[in-house]
Formats: sequence, structure tokens, C-alpha cells
Amino acid sequence: MAGAASIPACCRITLPTTFPASIPGSTATWAFTRPGRRPSRTAAAMRLPPATPCCQARPDPSLLCRRPRWHAAGRTREDTMRPITADDPLTGGCLCGRLRYRVIAPPLSTSHCHCTLCRRANAAGFVTWSTVPRAAFSFNQDSPKDYAWSPRAVRQFCPDCGSQLTFRFVELADEIDITCATLDEPDRVTPEYHTWVANKLPWIVLGNDGIPHHDEWGSDTVPDGV
Repeated sequence: MAGAASIPACCRITLPTTFPASIPGSTATWAFTRPGRRPSRTAAAMRLPPATPCCQARPDPSLLCRRPRWHAAGRTREDTMRPITADDPLTGGCLCGRLRYRVIAPPLSTSHCHCTLCRRANAAGFVTWSTVPRAAFSFNQDSPKDYAWSPRAVRQFCPDCGSQLTFRFVELADEIDITCATLDEPDRVTPEYHTWVANKLPWIVLGNDGIPHHDEWGSDTVPDGV
């Protein structure tokens, strides 16, 4: 078998040439048929003794989805809801790490957007945005790639990994939206409503999440004529 030489001895399975009538510690029994056939267990009893974990059965921790940082650090949910200030800002960044940003003031609002444009720009079922004061937002290093998908709006992406980080209306110079999924501690913001639910994908099930569901813009701030 290809690659068998690289399998640790503890992970290899060797079939015996003779079989006991029963398995110690189990109620399973063997049912023999014709000579030369491997035995099969009877369907009446399949309760086996606990298996000993193999040394190779544990997944690589680096491949696991990490728990929220507050959980890993032994903190509580309340710790992540601490005030957002210049001394304790919101921070985030793109997938590859080239772009980092910080926000030193609380969001003006946070919402889930189900519009087609946001879904396509982020390759996601919907996108969660926090609108923050433009003066409280800054990139810590390097510069993003601007994409003006309309004369009235600009989306900013990492030029290397493609993560979308911000959105802004040109006419609303005092505001900028950040993608909450790129925050280091997304637990520190709380979504307040859904927008463009009329465009929601059919396999996104919202249920009763306790916040308003708006068919279109809802309470978002948008320029006139958009």
C-alpha cells in the first residue's frame, strides 16, 4: 500500500489469521460462514470496550479553529465589552497581516448587510459592518487598495490577500465602515439590526435573533439619491 512505510506502528492494523469466539470485555460475538471468509460480528451485540486513543489521532492544534481570544485567555464575555478608547482600541487586519488598523472610539452603529454587492465583495453569505468616526480610524502600516465600484462609494482591500477591510460613501466624509470579521476581538461590537433582508440568500436562516430585520437600508446612514 502506497505510503504504508510512513505510518507509525501504533496506527497500523494487522488482521489476525485466527479469531476468538468473543472479544474480552464485549458482548459482541463472531458469526462464521464458509471457510476462507473473514468472520463478521452478529448484529445483536455491537458494544465494544473503549478504544485506546492512538498517538496520531489528535489533530494538529495549528489547524483547529481557535476559540475567541477572551476564552483562550481565561477571560469572561464581559471583559470583551470594555470601553473602546485610545488606550484600549479596536484592532484588526487582513488575512495575510500586511494591513493593520485601529479604532479609538465606539462604533456609531453595527449591522448585518445582505445586499448583493457586499456579498460578492466579501465572498460571504452576508457581511457585518461597524460604522465608526473617520477621525477615530487609521491604518497602522502600509496602504490598502481602493476600489471605487461606484462614483459615490469606495471599498478598500488588501492588495496581497484580497481581504476587504473598509467601505465608505464619498459624500459621508466623517464616517467609515469596517468589516467586523477582520477585528481581532469581534466580540467587542454587537450587531443592532439587519439590512437588505429582501436580498437575503434563501439558505441563510435568521430566525428571531432579537434585532430588527429591514428589507432595505433600514436605519443605515446613506447619502441622498443612492
